[in-house]
Amino acid sequence: MMRRWQFTTLLVLAIVCLALSAGTVVIARVNQRLQKKLQMQQAQINSGILGQRGQQISAQILQDMANVTLSNQRMKDLLMKHGYNVEGPAQPAAKGTNAVERSENADN
Repeated sequence: MMRRWQFTTLLVLAIVCLALSAGTVVIARVNQRLQKKLQMQQAQINSGILGQRGQQISAQILQDMANVTLSNQRMKDLLMKHGYNVEGPAQPAAKGTNAVERSENADN
């Protein structure tokens, strides 16, 4: 049989354990909300960075395609079909100059 002080000690320890468990649940939920918020912010940052990088890559690809049109009429026809006019001598892609211009009345 338990003595009164043993019962009181166990009761206090049980209440402390319950409080700590409840605190852990609350902290986990707060952490989960903060993690979702951080992921959304990271996605916004990544879309901005990747969007800029994608535009740079697109310009470089178009420039390379324009360079190919000097010796490949089918490539030039393909670019023209999609509204890109290749004019003048093509520039190296590394310089970032564009010899390819998008037509205003292009049908996509």
